Parts: sequence; C-alpha cells; structure tokens
Amino acid sequence: MRSPLSPSFNLILEQVDNAIALFDSSSTLTLFNSKLTQLWKISDSWLQTQPQCQQLLSELAVQGNWSLEDCQQFEQAVQATSEVVLTVRQQDNNTVEIHISSTTDAERLCIFRVSEEPPARLSERLCLDSSESVDHSSTIEAIQIEIAEKLGFVPPFFFPAQNDSQVLSTLWQQTLVFYLDNPLPVLFKEKLFAYLSRYCIVPYCMVCHSCALRLLGWQAQQILELLASPIPTEAEINQHLEFLLAQPKLSNFPESNSALEKGVLWCSVTIFLKRDQAALCYSTLRHLLRAGDYQNLITFIAYVKTCHLWMEAHPEVSYEMDKRAQDHLDVLLTEAPGLGDFFSIYTQQIQQQQHDLVQYPAAIAERRQAIAALQQSEEKFRNLVEQTSDWVWEVDLNQCFVYINPKVNQVLGYEPEELLGKTAFDLMQPDEAKRFATLINFYVTRQEPFTNLEERLLHRAGQSVVLETSGSPIFNAQGKLQGYRGISRDITARKQVEQEIRKALTRERELNELKSRFISMTSHEFRTPMSTILLSAEMLENYSQFLTEEKKQKHFRRLKTAIAHIVYLLDDVSLLGQVEGGKAKLSLELIHLEEFCRDLIEEVQGSIGAGRAIEFTCQGLPASIGLDKKLFRSVLSNLLSNALKYSSSDSTVQVRLTYQETEVVLEVQDWGIGIPPEDQPRLFESFHRAKNVTNIQGTGLGLAIAKRCVALHNGQIEVESTLNVGTTFRVKLPL
Repeated sequence: MRSPLSPSFNLILEQVDNAIALFDSSSTLTLFNSKLTQLWKISDSWLQTQPQCQQLLSELAVQGNWSLEDCQQFEQAVQATSEVVLTVRQQDNNTVEIHISSTTDAERLCIFRVSEEPPARLSERLCLDSSESVDHSSTIEAIQIEIAEKLGFVPPFFFPAQNDSQVLSTLWQQTLVFYLDNPLPVLFKEKLFAYLSRYCIVPYCMVCHSCALRLLGWQAQQILELLASPIPTEAEINQHLEFLLAQPKLSNFPESNSALEKGVLWCSVTIFLKRDQAALCYSTLRHLLRAGDYQNLITFIAYVKTCHLWMEAHPEVSYEMDKRAQDHLDVLLTEAPGLGDFFSIYTQQIQQQQHDLVQYPAAIAERRQAIAALQQSEEKFRNLVEQTSDWVWEVDLNQCFVYINPKVNQVLGYEPEELLGKTAFDLMQPDEAKRFATLINFYVTRQEPFTNLEERLLHRAGQSVVLETSGSPIFNAQGKLQGYRGISRDITARKQVEQEIRKALTRERELNELKSRFISMTSHEFRTPMSTILLSAEMLENYSQFLTEEKKQKHFRRLKTAIAHIVYLLDDVSLLGQVEGGKAKLSLELIHLEEFCRDLIEEVQGSIGAGRAIEFTCQGLPASIGLDKKLFRSVLSNLLSNALKYSSSDSTVQVRLTYQETEVVLEVQDWGIGIPPEDQPRLFESFHRAKNVTNIQGTGLGLAIAKRCVALHNGQIEVESTLNVGTTFRVKLPL
C-alpha cells in the first residue's frame, strides 16, 4: 500500500471526486482558479510553513509517481507564478486526468491518471489508507440533521445529492466553510450572492438570497434596486478603483452601505464576470483588505460560482420548496410589485446577459482596436500640434488652461506645466486684463467663436508680447459648453513694424504739413518785405530826380529794414533746420546772465521805441553760467518778440531772472491775448500758430526754435496762459 496522504490532500481529492460526479465525459471543469495562497487556505494547513510545502511535494511525488526532477520543476514553477490551476478532465475509457498547471506557463506541471473498470472514487483509486481518508461513514440522514440544525430546514439546494452521502457531505462542507462560516459580514454576503445570481439561468439562488435579504431587514424596494442595478461601466469601475487605491489598508471589512463597501462589491462583480478590469480588481482588493478578508472574499466568489454550476446542472430544483421563499417571497412581491415583474422576465434577461458576456471579449477587442486607432489619430494630431509654429491652448469654463502645447515656451518663456490651471489674465497688466476680459466675455456669454483678437501678455523675462488669438467653443454630447480651444500667434515683431510704419506715415504727414506751412509762411512773410523792396527800388530808379534827399533816405531805410526782416526769417529757418537735423553744435562760454539779459532788452527796447515798456528784475545771488550766446539770444529775443507782438501797446512786458540753488529761471510775462487751451499742446511745433492771432504777422518758428535751443542746454521751457489775460513763458537752465 502506498504511503497515506495528509487529511488536507484528502480534502482536495474529495472535491475532485465531487467535481467529476457533476460532469459528463465531454465536460471540463476548472475546479479552482485563484491565487495560490487561497488554494492552501481551503485545506487549512497547506503551505503555512516551508516544511509543510515540502511535505505536499512529497505526497504529490508518491501519488503521481514523480521523480525528484519532477518535484524540482514543480517547485520552481510555483515560485515563478502567483496562480495555479487545478483542472479535472474525464476522458473516454473511464480515464480521469487531474492537471496541475501554472497560469503563466501553459505547460502541465503534473498529471494524475487513473483508469479502472468500473470507475471508482479517486480517493479509492489512489489506495488511501482508510484511517487517513476523509470520513464518508456519515449517513445521509445524519448530514440532513446537521443541515437542519444549522439552517432550521434542509434547502432544496441539497436535494439532488440526497442519494449520495459523499456528494451531499461535500456540498454541505463547502457551504459551511465558504458561505455560512465565512467571516465576511452576513449582509454583504447576501447582497453579493443575490446580485451575482442574476447570472445563473436557474432563479433559485437569486430568489432565495433576495428573501434572505429581507430576513436581514432590507425592504423589497431596496432588493429590487439592487437586482436591477446595471453592471458598472469601465469608467465607473475605474472611479471605484481610484477611490479604493487611495485608502489605507483596512483593519476591518468596510462598513455596510459605505462607499468602501460599494467599491468592494462592484470589484467583486467584475472579478466574478472576468471582465477586462478583473486583474486590477484583484490587486486593488488585495491592497485594501486584510489578508484574511481578501481570502474569504475570493473563496466566497468561487463558492457562488460553484452554486450556479450546481443549479444549472439541476434546473429541476425549485425555490418554491425553499422555506426562505415560502416565508418571505409573497411579502416582497406585495411590497414591490416591480420585483415580480423582474422575476418574470428574469429568464430572458439572463439569457441576454449571458449572450452579452459571450460577446464581451469580441466587443472588448473591437473597442481596443477603436481605441488604438483613436490613439494613433490623437498621436498624429498631437505631433502636428506640438510642431506647429503657433501656441495651441485649451481652457475650461473658468478660462483656466487645461492644455498647452510646447510652443508656449518660445512665445512666453514658460513650460506648459507652469501655466496649467492659470488664466491668460494672470499674465497681463491689470488694465490689459480688464480690457481683454470684457472683450472675451462678450463671445463666451454668446458661446460664439472669436477671431484675431489682440492681447498683450508679459513674457517671463518681463517684456510685453502681443498675440493674435482665435478660439472656438467646446461642447459636450449634451450640447453644454465646456470651454474653448484655439491658437495664439506672436505678432510682436509685426506690431513693431506696423508701429514704425505708422511713425513713418505720421512723420511724412508732418513733413507735408511742414512744407505746406513753410510755403504759406514764406509766401506771406516774404511778400511784404519784398513788395517794400520792389516799391522803394522803383521809386529810386524812376523818380529819383523828383525826390528830395529826405525821401530818398526814407526809401533806403525801408530797403534795409525789409532786407533785415528777410535775413531774420532766413536765419530762423536755417537755425531750426540745424537744430532739428542735429547739426547745431553748442559753443558754450561763461556769461553773466543778468548783464546779457539787460543788454538784449535794451537793444529790443531801442528797436521798438519808447512807446513800449519792458520791465526787468533779478532775484537771488548772481552767478556765471555756461551758455551758447547765439542760441540763447534767439531764445530770449523770440520770447520778447512774441510778448510785445501779442499784447497791447500800453501794457508792460515783464522779464524776471531768478537764481536758485540748482537752476536759474527766466520768465517772460505779457498781458496780451493769451493762447487758447486747444492750441497749447502744439505750441512748440514748427509753423504752428494759435487760432486767435488773426492778422498779426509771424512765422510760427520762434517758439519751436526756443524749445529746441533750451533742450540743447539740458533745460526746460514751460508755458502758462489764460485767454484774453496773458501768457508767461518760463525757461529753466541747470547751473
């Protein structure tokens, strides 16, 4: 007789026997497909320590006729994978094969073959010692009594095995270990069992466990809502997985009706249905739950699947014979009539669901192909977007960037990640942000696209960048606005060119105006002295013999005055040209400014006669100052000329010279016609004359020359004027 096997191995063999009994010769059953540690847990003592693992290998070697090399290969394979599959196949000629294989290596690790006639139970074929084999002496009656004592009745679930004590014992032991005595919360087990039973073609499990929920205090409507709940979508499962992975490892199983329990329940459903995300659900639950809770949950799911297979193998089992249904089903149907409707169309629904599950892999493959095509298209689009010369962006309803292509680094100096979550307004000056926000909100409130809007942003280095922006609204499937997507192009260089062109055009217009004014001035200012010269010359030439000596001298004086006036005009034009052309050079010399002003005032006073009064005062401690006599003479003479010209003959022109600590101030004040406010901004432009000068002669060059000559001395000239009251010009020169 061969060496006896341990009780733990006998238990597995007993399960294999029962599995064989459930299927005909053409069936294949994967008895157990779970993590290796869960397989050992079922047998209570397997692989708790390394010596026990070695004992198991020894038993396999004895019963399977393995060589030492076979054992080593098996041990290496177990160490290389986290999952082992135990498969039973019943072949022709009453040959039974038990395959132990690795899911990561499809090659079989070992095979038990038994062939005898008539078929005997596997435990007997392996010549088990009767003292070590599983105890099959319990009678059917004894097992039924044990079931009734535990449950209060014998469920019809066990009826198909009532003539076979071995099968009945196995079913009862599995029910005890994996279901009744499973430490998982009772309410959770019943909710999961009821929901998973939607996928069993025989309604027994779903109806009985729905009634069990009522025993636990659930209302009929709650049960209906649970059963009618659709399978979570892939996106919903991902949300549950993200939530569960964010939690620390639990010290207890999740509380009833909590978000954690809901996530665990839907992950369990995904594992049961072997959906695409089942592997992720396995790893997530292992991360979240205690080792014991995780093992209990996985074995419970396997037990539910076993129950479904048992019921579908015995469709004659009726829930109407079950005490749970007899006591509670009518009440449930009365409280929630929709539950009866659900049960009545249950068969068609489960057939469709099973069809969907069959079609699911094909649908998944098709979806993956579509996703791959979409990813390829997206990759092409992304490559195009990231290589474009424009800044591509996307914003949400709060105008916050949710996508930015790498071009932003060249445009603004930022990496895309730095700007995600920020708005364009964060990169603007306050005034510009207010202006652009008002403009963009006009389009957003109307959910309209916009084109070629200009915005001015700040580069990381601090300089201003002008962008030309276009965008289009983004809507979801329901037509609700989600944000905007668009492009921005850097047009800073173009704007600078445009500005230069505008400046050139402005300068050209100014030159044209200057030419027009010059022509107008020369035609007006030169005509009078030229007419005087012509008239006096003709009188002296044609009528000299008739003129007295006094009249001749009078004509000569007119000629000199007219010529002097023309020379004065030409000097002004020449000086203005030199100053504006940058050709004027300062010839500085130290002068006593008070004496300089007095001499020039006396000179002007002499030329205008005693009828006009010019009053000069000096304050402060006199000091010498470096000036260009010629240029400053032009400044003071033009200011005095204007003061005398635009004030009445009986008024006094006041000239004040004030020495201060760091500068000297020269003021020329008249009490004349004043300057209109609208003319004051252009007062120092060449050839510009105020509107109220009427027929008073003037070229419009005096103040332009004065301003430029003062600027050459690093000084300033200011004007204060009130219409019909008078004007004060103030020149400030640094000491």
